[in-house]
Amino acid sequence: MRIALVLAGAALVALLHAPSHAASIDCATAKGPHEKAICADPELHQLDRDLSAAYDKLAAVASAAGKSLIEHDEHDRRAFIEELCRPEDKACMTAAYRQAGSSLVQVSQQTAGTVLLPVESFRLRTDKTSLLIAFPELDSPAAAWADGFEKAAREVAAGLQPDDPNVDTVIDYRPTQVTADLAAIAFRVWNLPHGAAHGLGRQVAFTYLPTQRRGLRPTDLFQSGTTWSGFLAQQAFDGLQDQAKADGWDLGVSGPGELEKSIADPANWLIRPEGLGLYFAPETVGPYVAGEREVLVPWADLKPYLSETPAFTEAAAPPLCL
Repeated sequence: MRIALVLAGAALVALLHAPSHAASIDCATAKGPHEKAICADPELHQLDRDLSAAYDKLAAVASAAGKSLIEHDEHDRRAFIEELCRPEDKACMTAAYRQAGSSLVQVSQQTAGTVLLPVESFRLRTDKTSLLIAFPELDSPAAAWADGFEKAAREVAAGLQPDDPNVDTVIDYRPTQVTADLAAIAFRVWNLPHGAAHGLGRQVAFTYLPTQRRGLRPTDLFQSGTTWSGFLAQQAFDGLQDQAKADGWDLGVSGPGELEKSIADPANWLIRPEGLGLYFAPETVGPYVAGEREVLVPWADLKPYLSETPAFTEAAAPPLCL
């Protein structure tokens, strides 16, 4: 199964009931072997309806141009699934639809305002491994910072591609906080050696400052001369200890000093309305079974260390989208 990697534990959540801009397959007029296979299987038919509903929900908050982009993306997604999977291969079809839904649900929860649309690229390599990449495009192309943001996001996504061609890969993203002075997203990378039963996923934060038209630096958030990195490291260590005890796994670090370099890197900061998430990829602080870990530090706890003139309003205003 070529992309069974795709989000092995990520269920396609109950997604929505929105009016349709591009309907799911009409089984009364199904054409081609793939459509007929989907209509003949209740599970696949439901997955197809869920995918269309997710696209509809995103289109509902998009501009007219954005709706056109979404419709084009949906067409390309379905064409890729047909290229990837034989119609009689239900396991491949199911995995492909679930992956599509898992990627899309991360961006379909946005509300009207500053909307980030997924621009997706689908490729089936000559060795039959698959490469799916999504990066965000601002649904307000006239905004002065749109080009810089999209260029930087493309570069981050491109840099996440694996060197090993014998790997199935999905790179997608989700907004964590978007406001007038901040665009914070988390790229997610899933790699599965071709033919393997299990893959490995990780996240990489990408935070862009529209006013400065560049990525976030530590000095944009924290006051120089303070012990902010040591404070974050201690918070992370205490939080990880609590998680390890509660979930029954062994913490692989012996003190906060071992975490300080990691938590000082903005690529590991998941910026949220309620606080700063400190992210740890699988196997960096514990065994494989511990999976990904995040310790959230509330903005109120960070006040003594924050810059007097922070680059963004960290928690004072509600986000335009989540």
